[in-house]
Amino acid sequence: MRLTVPIAAAALALLLAANMALAGTLSVGSLTITGLWATATPPGAPTAAAYLTITNNGTTADSLVAVSSPMASVGMLHRMDLSGGIASMQMVPAIDIPPGKTVRLAPDAFHVMFVTLKQPLKAGETMPVTLIFQKAGRLDAALPVLPIGSKGPPGQ
Repeated sequence: MRLTVPIAAAALALLLAANMALAGTLSVGSLTITGLWATATPPGAPTAAAYLTITNNGTTADSLVAVSSPMASVGMLHRMDLSGGIASMQMVPAIDIPPGKTVRLAPDAFHVMFVTLKQPLKAGETMPVTLIFQKAGRLDAALPVLPIGSKGPPGQ
């Protein structure tokens, strides 16, 4: 009987994490976050990318200023640039979200990089992440991990 309570608690925690990832829409402050996902990684890959869409429903600007995950040593904000047919990534200190605007983090634009992965990301699993916004504060989320080569969640 004692074993039943921990198992039920673990099952509930997993269900809540899955619901958070699959809910499709999360909110913090005046921000709405949708389309969260990460890309699966091959075994031994040191980095992973993650993507999301942020809509600022408020009247003041906000910024995504930090990201982290217990599955990686470091979370960074990056911007992809294409110049003369050559793609390059640059780390950025923040990603601005102007009032009344939507900013999409995507493979060919701003995105999140997780460095020094502690384990490979496997398609079908979720990746816990924490997003820190300058004004809206902290949001804990679970990103669904999609197969390598994915272009995003279905319907996005």
